[in-house]
Amino acid sequence: MRGIFLVRQHVVFVVSMLLLGGMYFQDMQTLAGLWSGEDYSHCYLVPLMVGYLVWTDRKSLSDHTGGRPLLGFILLVFAAVLLLVGRLGALQTLVYLSMLFAILASVLIAYGGRLATRLWYPFLIALFMIPPPAFIDNLMSLRLKLISSQLAEWLLRAAFVPVYREGNLIDIGVIRLQVVDACSGLRYLWPSFLMSLLMGRLFLKKYRLICFLVLMSMPVTVIANAFRIMMAGVLAKYVDPALAEGFFHDFSGWLVYVIVLIVLGGCVYLLRSRDAGEGQSGSALVERFLFKGAQRGSVPAAWHGILAMGILVGMLAVRFFLVDTQLIQTRIAFTHFPQNIGEWQGERVFLSNEALNSLGVDDYYNGVFYSSSHKNQAHTLVAWYDTQTASRAAHAPTSCLLGGGWLMESKQVLTPNAARSFPVGQIVLSRNGRRLISNFCFLQRGRVVTSEWLNKLYLVYDGIIMHRSDGALVRVEMPLHENQSIEEGQLVLDDYVGSLRVALMSYLPKDYAH
Repeated sequence: MRGIFLVRQHVVFVVSMLLLGGMYFQDMQTLAGLWSGEDYSHCYLVPLMVGYLVWTDRKSLSDHTGGRPLLGFILLVFAAVLLLVGRLGALQTLVYLSMLFAILASVLIAYGGRLATRLWYPFLIALFMIPPPAFIDNLMSLRLKLISSQLAEWLLRAAFVPVYREGNLIDIGVIRLQVVDACSGLRYLWPSFLMSLLMGRLFLKKYRLICFLVLMSMPVTVIANAFRIMMAGVLAKYVDPALAEGFFHDFSGWLVYVIVLIVLGGCVYLLRSRDAGEGQSGSALVERFLFKGAQRGSVPAAWHGILAMGILVGMLAVRFFLVDTQLIQTRIAFTHFPQNIGEWQGERVFLSNEALNSLGVDDYYNGVFYSSSHKNQAHTLVAWYDTQTASRAAHAPTSCLLGGGWLMESKQVLTPNAARSFPVGQIVLSRNGRRLISNFCFLQRGRVVTSEWLNKLYLVYDGIIMHRSDGALVRVEMPLHENQSIEEGQLVLDDYVGSLRVALMSYLPKDYAH
C-alpha cells in the first residue's frame, strides 16, 4: 500500500512539472536571456545552490514527507493569481514569481505540507533567480552611484588626492571619473546578499545571526566598491590615467567581489563563536505553528492530485483563452504622422533595432520638434502596442532616463489646464549642469493615465472585461535653456503636449478621443 501511495505522489509531481514546463516555457527562455547580462550572470549559480541544499538535506526531507497539503493548494492558487495579474498587467516579475510558487506548491501537494518546514530556505535562495524590475534596479543604482561617489571622494581626500565631485562625476585633474551604472556596485550587491544567505545556511544555526550577516553584506559591498573607485583614482593620478579603464577596470571589479567574500567569510568566523547553544530553529517554528498535529506518514488522497491538475489546467486556459487572444483594434499607422504640430516644426528620427527590440512596440513615432518662438526642442516618442504582454508593454520613462545617467530632482502629476485638457506626469531631471523636463502619460483604451501602477490595474481589468490590452505611451522631453525656469518650460511644454494629443487622435482607435 505504501508503494502505491509513493507511485501516486510521484505521478502527481511529474504531471505537475510537465504542465508547468509547458505553461512557463517561454518565460524560462526570457529569464535565461536576462541571466546572460553582466548584472545577472550570478543567477546561473542559483539552481545549483538550491539543488545542493536540497541534496544535502535529502534525509531530513524524507522524514518530513506527509501532512495536509492545504498550504500547497493555497500557494498554487496564489501562483495562479500572480500569473493572471502578471500576464494581463504586463508584469513579468510576477510571472516569474508565479512559476516558483507553482513549483513549490506542486511539491507540497504531491508529498505533503510538512516539507515546507525544510524547503522554505532553498525557496528563499531560489528567489534570486528572478532579476528585480527595471525601475527598482535603476532607482537602487542611482542611490548607490551617489553613495559610492561620496565615499570614493572621502577616500581620495584621505589619500591626499585633490578631488572635485559633482554628483557622480569625480574630477581629479588628470582624468574625470564618472561612476556610471556598471560601477554603482549593484551588480555586486545581489550576489553578496545571495552568498551571505548561502554561507549563513551552511555555517550558522541561529537565524538572527544569518539576518545580521545579510544586513552586513550591504555596507561591505558598498565600501568595497568605493575603495575600487578610489584605487582607480589614485593610480590614474600618480601612475597612468589609462589604468582607470581597460584591463585594470575589469580586473578591479573581480577583485572587489573577492574582497567582499573574504570579509563576509571573516564575519561568519566571528559570528560562529556566538552561534553555540540550544535554540529552536526556524524550521521547527514553522512546523510548530503551521503543522501541529500533522501525521508524518500521512499521504495526500487521490483527489488532491486531481484538484491540483484542475487548477494547473485552469492556469493554462488563462493563457491560451484570455491572454493570447486579446482583441486588436483598427487604427492608422504613424507612417504619415504630421511634421508640423501648431507652431512646432518636426523631423522624424528612426530608432535602432536594439531600441525597438527593447521597447517591443507594434508601431511608433519618434521625432524632434522645434519652436522658433521659444527656441525649445521637444523630443517626442509615441509607442503603440496592439497588445501588451508581460515581456512587452508601455512603461514610465523613469527607468530609461535614470538608467541613462539623469538624476531625478522631482516627480509629480500635473492637473489639466487651458492649454492641456488632460493630466500628465512631470519629471524634472538634471545631468552635468543641464536640466530637462519630461512629460508623459499612458493612453489606454479611452483613458489618460499618469500612474504606472494604476495603468497596470486597468490592464488587468480591461483584459478580463474588454478582452483588450492595446495602449500607447506618450513621452516628451524638453531640455531647458540656461536661464529658463521649470515653470516657464512647463508652460511651453503644455502648449506642445496639448497640440500633440489632438494630432494623435487620427492615428489611434476611435474610443481614444474621449
